[in-house]
Amino acid sequence: MYLTINDCMPITNVLFFLDRSFRLGNYKDFFWTTAAQASYLQFCVMEPYINEVRALAISCINFGGYKLRPYPLFTLSKLLMIEESDLESFCNSCGLKTCTDESGNKLLPTKQTTFNHPKDGFQYYSFLGLQEYESKF
Repeated sequence: MYLTINDCMPITNVLFFLDRSFRLGNYKDFFWTTAAQASYLQFCVMEPYINEVRALAISCINFGGYKLRPYPLFTLSKLLMIEESDLESFCNSCGLKTCTDESGNKLLPTKQTTFNHPKDGFQYYSFLGLQEYESKF
């Protein structure tokens, strides 16, 4: 059985939308669409780039914020679809320091000048939209 162009349209629509979200810097849509609409095969192809996109998003938040208030890791972890503990490790591997407020919430201070990509690449970090696939395999 051969695939026709109509069979491929949903697949290409997802990929075009992900590419558009990435190019526009809409990282929330990128991750939410990946979790909601990407097939397992598409995710496997994109997996090496997920952490690169996370690094770009964190860089934008770090350098682009106009307020000097720290950004809560809990909120950031929901946007980037990563466990909060993994996000803290991810930030540290990018050269960013995290802190804890008086009520115990972990925060990412903005305007840090030490941001860089790890020379050895990123280790594996969780992706919150992947549990559905992981339970099948």
